[in-house]
Amino acid sequence: MTWRTSRMAAIAIFALQAAACAPATDVDPISEAPGTELGTVTDTLGAELGLPAEPVSDTAPAAPTIGVLPALSGKLEEVEPGGPMVAVELKDAFKPMPARPEGSAPIADEDQPALEDFFVKVADVEAGIRAGMDIVWLDARGKENYDFGHIPGAINAPYFEISDHVAEVPRDRWVVTYCECPHHESGEAAMGLWNEGFTYVKVLEEGLGGWRDGLQMPVEATK
Repeated sequence: MTWRTSRMAAIAIFALQAAACAPATDVDPISEAPGTELGTVTDTLGAELGLPAEPVSDTAPAAPTIGVLPALSGKLEEVEPGGPMVAVELKDAFKPMPARPEGSAPIADEDQPALEDFFVKVADVEAGIRAGMDIVWLDARGKENYDFGHIPGAINAPYFEISDHVAEVPRDRWVVTYCECPHHESGEAAMGLWNEGFTYVKVLEEGLGGWRDGLQMPVEATK
């Protein structure tokens, strides 16, 4: 593979990754100008790389439906002494994160929690809310995406400036971060909060798409 071919392949991969975090629309929410179709970009790059053309469907695949859990008992208890309340059936799903080591020194990557340890499934969050759990939503995307559509009541704290929003986020309640990727940006935000001493923080595993499209839950735009 030549240097030029390698570079074109890298650009194609970047285009696919960038599209995953774009707003769920064919129209740019700021300028309202039609966006560039990803199929056009990848077809052009594929032709230059000598790859066979793939048929492109005009119909976007339907979002997978996520099953709603049966109603829980409604019994809540502290997840740990002095901690937030959790539905007794969801104690395994809502485990506190281990506390960050004391001190201001940076934590080595191998000593930080794995991203998967923050995950909580959308069905568990929805069932917990119905059972009476107090959930604080944190939208980790940029303001333009947040304004275009977010979970009602969510705090907008972009992952790239999470340290600027620490004062807005309660430490004694469950905080569930989300994005559209489905969890790259929200994972960065959760890790940032953990590094600020938060332990009751989770990441919505299936992302905003799982909540909005999988469970058919409402989102709202900033007016």
